[in-house]
Amino acid sequence: KIDFTDIIMNDINYKDQLAKYFNRVLNIPTKYKEISVVEEPIGKMYTMGVLDANNEVLTIGTGHSKKKAEQMAAHNALIHYSVL
Repeated sequence: KIDFTDIIMNDINYKDQLAKYFNRVLNIPTKYKEISVVEEPIGKMYTMGVLDANNEVLTIGTGHSKKKAEQMAAHNALIHYSVL
């Protein structure tokens, strides 16, 4: 038996959650912007930003891949909007 409540409550796909929030509440698509890429001894470190309705950077996130950096930026945006 699938527990959908558990799936929703434990959803850590922050990009998906933010996309749904932006679509439902703000009525705009989610946009990300690459802020920087730094070459480190262990690989690249990406900094990505979530853009607001005015295309201004709302929150940022960092990670060793663009996807991870976007996930962190989305997580921070959800906190900003008091969703998390």
